[in-house]
Amino acid sequence: MYAKPTPRPPARLAAACLMAILLLLAATACSSTPATTTAAPAADGYVFAYNGIQIPLAARADDILPKLPEPANVFKAPSCLFEGEDEVYAFPGIEVYVGSYRGERVVAAIFLTDETAKTPEGLVIGAERADVDRLYGTERRESVGAFTYTKGKTELAIVTVQDRVTSIAYYGVFER
Repeated sequence: MYAKPTPRPPARLAAACLMAILLLLAATACSSTPATTTAAPAADGYVFAYNGIQIPLAARADDILPKLPEPANVFKAPSCLFEGEDEVYAFPGIEVYVGSYRGERVVAAIFLTDETAKTPEGLVIGAERADVDRLYGTERRESVGAFTYTKGKTELAIVTVQDRVTSIAYYGVFER
C-alpha cells in the first residue's frame, strides 16, 4: 500500500510562515545591529503612500493616522520590540503597525496584505520575482526567497514563493 502524498500548504500559509521568520530576523537585527534612527521620520528611506498619503517609517503615528481613512479594524498585542503594546491598524490592502518608541507612538512597520495595494515603484503581491529585480535591483540581503532592501533607516522586505511575490513589508530600523 502506498502512502498518501502530503498536501502542500497553501501559498498564503507558506507566505505567513516566511513572514514570521522575517519578523524574527528583524527583531534579531534590531538587537544586534545598532542604528541611529530616532523617532523622526526616515525621510531618506522607503516611504509608502496610501491613497496619496505618505506614511514614512518612524513618523509620529499621531501625525499620520488622522490623515488616513477610518481603519476596518484596530487591535493591540504585547510588543516584542517596544515598550507596552503594539497597535495594528487594518485598512483595505495594508496594515500599519504602531509601537511606542522612546515615549512616542511611531509607525514601526507597514504590511501590504493583498494585490490591491502596491509600492510606489509598482510592486504588488502576485508579481513575478523578475519584477522585484527590475524595480529594486539585486543589491540586497537574501534568504530562502526573502529579499531585504535597506535604504537609509528603513527596510523593505519582499518574500517570494515559487517566483511569485507573496508578501511585502516596510520596517523602520530603531536602536534599542
